[in-house]
Amino acid sequence: MIARSASEIAAGIAGGYFAPETLDQLAELCTVPLTNPVYLAGGQSIVPALRTGKIDTDLLIDLSRLTDLREIRIVSDVIQIGAMTNFVEVQRHDITARCELLNRALSYVGSHTIRNRATVGGNLAWADPRAELPLALMLYDAKVVTDRRSLPAAALPVSSFRSALAPRELILRVDIPLDESLRPAGFLELLDRHSIGKAIVSAGVVLLDDGRIRVGVGGIADRPVATVLTPAKAAEWIEGLEHHYPAIADPFHSSAYRRSMAKLLVRRLFAELGL
Repeated sequence: MIARSASEIAAGIAGGYFAPETLDQLAELCTVPLTNPVYLAGGQSIVPALRTGKIDTDLLIDLSRLTDLREIRIVSDVIQIGAMTNFVEVQRHDITARCELLNRALSYVGSHTIRNRATVGGNLAWADPRAELPLALMLYDAKVVTDRRSLPAAALPVSSFRSALAPRELILRVDIPLDESLRPAGFLELLDRHSIGKAIVSAGVVLLDDGRIRVGVGGIADRPVATVLTPAKAAEWIEGLEHHYPAIADPFHSSAYRRSMAKLLVRRLFAELGL
């Protein structure tokens, strides 16, 4: 049975599924005691995990009807992208003219079908250390706005598939500052031939007016990481990541291989940008 209000859930007749239609209805749901709820956004990662039993839940909360979370707008000097906006909608919007790196990063994500389902909020909450979107947002020094707080995009992932979100905390949108001091930017990724559009490592660079760069990599450590430094220090910074964060590896790609490929991507970006 599909619940139509949070009060029905409280009465115990939700049947394990609830699809709120407004943010107020979702807020009401948060007052109901639940043992193990799971939010469903695009479903690209959650649904397979539910099918295989990797994730268990007593209530699936479907966010697809929350149209208020599917808006893209510019407020003052900030681009606001709603959490339920999918990647194709982002790429088709006029903001890509001002966020070239974001567009390039999303173009690496799977297939058109996957990008048409994957959502901004769902991707960030899933916290895959190889995901393109979290790294791109770090390079823009973006903020993640939840129903409780605002935090830097760089502070959201804390380890592999684990974010800083508290239980039942919901991402509402991301805020990307329109920083005029940012100059040309680039993003490159090495894809895994054993999958459909899954990254091995990725790298991104944004030039700053003062001659420094904001450089970031994904797929080396247990989370994507970025920092600001001089071009001469980039290789040294990448080399030291494994000393500060747990390294990741899989049966096909060792941590040493990932580090080597990340340095190669950064060098290519430097060449593209004339560094």
